[in-house]
Amino acid sequence: YSGGTSLSTPLVAGICALLLEVHPDWNPTEVRQALWSTASQAYHPDNSMGYGIANAAKASGLKYLVISPESLSFEASLGDTQFIQKTLSISDWQGEDLKWEASTSSSWITLLPNSGDTPDMMKVSVHPAGLKAGINTDSILFTSVGAINSSQKVPVNLILHPPTQVRV
Repeated sequence: YSGGTSLSTPLVAGICALLLEVHPDWNPTEVRQALWSTASQAYHPDNSMGYGIANAAKASGLKYLVISPESLSFEASLGDTQFIQKTLSISDWQGEDLKWEASTSSSWITLLPNSGDTPDMMKVSVHPAGLKAGINTDSILFTSVGAINSSQKVPVNLILHPPTQVRV
């Protein structure tokens, strides 16, 4: 049977084990309080569903920076001088406030803004002028103090095609 207490008991036991892995100093009361205060019916428990569905991520209290998409690819023709732009979404998996910063060592990538608070959007522009035909690769480094993934890279690829030649 895959519903009710037959399934919820081993799931909650597993969540408790995960919480104790993240917070080995917690006692059973602290684990229970974390589960109760972050469950789907935390503010309105009832006799039917109790405190509701457990939320392991929220109960852990951990912050995790989420960048979407995980990589960026651009295409242009050699000789193009226009900026090409795409947008990255930056958030915390819990939807909470998390400060972030972004940087790149590449002169052909522009980031706007290059820091902020989640949730946020960042415009990434690439400028193909001066680059050679082929695949130009670099990355954007995101850092966020307080996130369990405090540093992550987003690859950026710019494919520059040779100019097309008209044959007569």
